[in-house]
Amino acid sequence: MTDIIHEHPKEETKSAQTPSPAAAEETPVDERTGQKRVYGYILLLFVVAFFLLLWSFLMNQRSNEEVISEVRGSTGTIQSTLDRNMELEREVNALEENNRLLEIKIAEQEKKDEAQEQDKQLLREEKERAEEIAAFYADVAALEYAYVRQDYERCRSLIDKKLWTVYITEEWFLTEDTEANRPFTRAHFEEILRALNYEGASAG
Repeated sequence: MTDIIHEHPKEETKSAQTPSPAAAEETPVDERTGQKRVYGYILLLFVVAFFLLLWSFLMNQRSNEEVISEVRGSTGTIQSTLDRNMELEREVNALEENNRLLEIKIAEQEKKDEAQEQDKQLLREEKERAEEIAAFYADVAALEYAYVRQDYERCRSLIDKKLWTVYITEEWFLTEDTEANRPFTRAHFEEILRALNYEGASAG
């Protein structure tokens, strides 16, 4: 009994270790199929890796093109800004030149205006002087008229008004005693002063 039980497992072990003819024939086929599958997986991985590398290259290329495009755009903007700055600088220089020319013209015009103002001032002074002389001659004529009519009060009024001051300070009296200018000579005026016993006549 013991021998039978002991011997039975040996047969099973032997039979298990000894492959059947069918199994021996199928083994090479399974190994070739497994190798093909491994090669297929390797090829698939290679293809996937290749496409990943290609996709990465294309994306990197696209990114580089975008960067280059942005740099070109920035360069164009900078160049446009530089050109605009140069144009503005030329405009500023032109305006400064125009301002300089205008300042020169203004200075010249101011000189002309100043000269004209001086001429106007001289004309005003000459006019005032002429008016004063005309007023003086009118007073002298009035004095002569009053003296002829023996209106000595009027004569003194005219002398005290202005003629005495003119007689002392100005040279408006004529020096020649002719018929045309006799009423305006200093000698005739002094004659009137003496006739009126004018106090200042002796100073003449």
